[in-house]
Amino acid sequence: LSLWEDVARKSPRLARAYVNISRAAAREQRPWRSIEAARKAIALKPDSKEAAEAWLNMGVVYQKMGMNNQAVNAFKKIFILKVRAKRAEAHSDLAYTYYKDEDVAPGG
Repeated sequence: LSLWEDVARKSPRLARAYVNISRAAAREQRPWRSIEAARKAIALKPDSKEAAEAWLNMGVVYQKMGMNNQAVNAFKKIFILKVRAKRAEAHSDLAYTYYKDEDVAPGG
């Protein structure tokens, strides 16, 4: 995490650094730091592979926190991006969220 935070300090417009901060923070059980970094990556490159990865990271973190409505919203954001990245993973994670919490599933 500290490596990528250093990269972000030196290159604050580099979305990839924030995607990697998001991943590392999630691994270190720091969900809010992960979400904050993902949002920064999305703000820097809103329609990009990095944004798709950031939305996916954010959705997984929300899912692990039991915030399934937010997870569903994050996964769905990937499908409206022009860039066609991370869609298979988003479909899989979205289906898993629906399976775990039928209240958030369409018609649930």
